[in-house]
Amino acid sequence: MKEHGRRRDRQAPTLIAGFERPRRSIQIGVVPSRVDILSRISGVRFADAWLRRIVLDIEGIEVPVNGRADLIANKRASGRPRDLPDIELLGEEVG
Repeated sequence: MKEHGRRRDRQAPTLIAGFERPRRSIQIGVVPSRVDILSRISGVRFADAWLRRIVLDIEGIEVPVNGRADLIANKRASGRPRDLPDIELLGEEVG
């Protein structure tokens, strides 16, 4: 965090408070390295997605992410044209 101009101990309470309201998102960093943290996504229930999560090791930190099926379900439910190529790249039919 320090390399981005913020001290870690001041940032954490702000991030946590942001999720006290429903349907919030937090963006960290800038494109192309931006990370979006979403409190809700369309087409996927958290409890179900949590059971199917994949845990990645990123520089020694375990990071849970959506599994393939939930990623596809979210992209389909979002209805955004820019998500259609992603669905095809994941080996699924768009139609």
